[in-house]
Amino acid sequence: MIKNMMLLVVVAFCFCPYYTFSGESKLWSKAAEKGDAEAQYYQGRCYSIGSGVSKDMNKAIEWYRKSAEKGNAKAQFSLGMCYRQGVGVAKNELEAVKWFSKAAEQGNAETQGILGTCYATGAGVTINNDEALKWYRKGADQGNILAMLNLALIYFEGRNVAKDEVAAKKLWSKAAEHGDSHALINLGAKTEAEQFNWYRKSAEQGNGNAQYYLGLRYQEGLGVAKNEVEAVKWFNKATEQGNAEAALSLSICYASGTGGLTPDIKKMVLLLRKSAEKGNISAQCMLADCYESGYGIAKDMNKAIEWYRKASKQGEWRAQEKLNNLGK
Repeated sequence: MIKNMMLLVVVAFCFCPYYTFSGESKLWSKAAEKGDAEAQYYQGRCYSIGSGVSKDMNKAIEWYRKSAEKGNAKAQFSLGMCYRQGVGVAKNELEAVKWFSKAAEQGNAETQGILGTCYATGAGVTINNDEALKWYRKGADQGNILAMLNLALIYFEGRNVAKDEVAAKKLWSKAAEHGDSHALINLGAKTEAEQFNWYRKSAEQGNGNAQYYLGLRYQEGLGVAKNEVEAVKWFNKATEQGNAEAALSLSICYASGTGGLTPDIKKMVLLLRKSAEKGNISAQCMLADCYESGYGIAKDMNKAIEWYRKASKQGEWRAQEKLNNLGK
């Protein structure tokens, strides 16, 4: 029981991607000062949200710019957003588009969706529907929800393309499969119950993402009576199809013994590995914790460091803190 409770604390700690702590800025400061572009971006983020330092948008802009000028796409996007919104700098849509373009050209999906909107609305550039369509398509192909929704609207209304309601509905369905409520509304599912039914129908047709979101709705009681047994059932189906988020959710169910499951730490670790291998940051961090502590698996510091590094490369501050503490 005590071990399970300890694990649940770790789960809660790792599963909060926006959790911050007083030393986060220190994790990046040294590397940022040495010119590491990724560290400079995260140092800018720390100043922008006041994590470990007093919030200071002037310093945030300074670090974002240093990183962006070295070609970091996340920093280019963040700097572009600052110019677009006038946060920390005078609002300047031309500068915003300049940095959005650099990030989009590097394949940053979020930026591609926003750049498409800039071309569609004439924000910082001359309206160019062909360019808008190009960037929406690029973003949508990478799974960006904003790009999917706007591209769907273009097809639905036939703006500068042949009207294609089938293509629009496919894009809305794809966005809905990733949990977007706006897409569900466009598909006619406006209430929680209607959205639950949409996910159930898609899940029953074998869609792994829909199966995961159906499990979440059972787990949280959204549009249906809360039912942890059904949640586990659908998390399991989605996991079998390779859904990383479902594997993580199922691992937590095995850790706590919810949904009719008998607590099984070895099964939990197996599922964590499945999720981690597919790039889920929280799972990577939790798996590293298991290796470090020998919880549910043979203690192996080399494996722990390997998984902390994988999570750190995706921007997980806690993993970087662990590596710093281990002298790695």
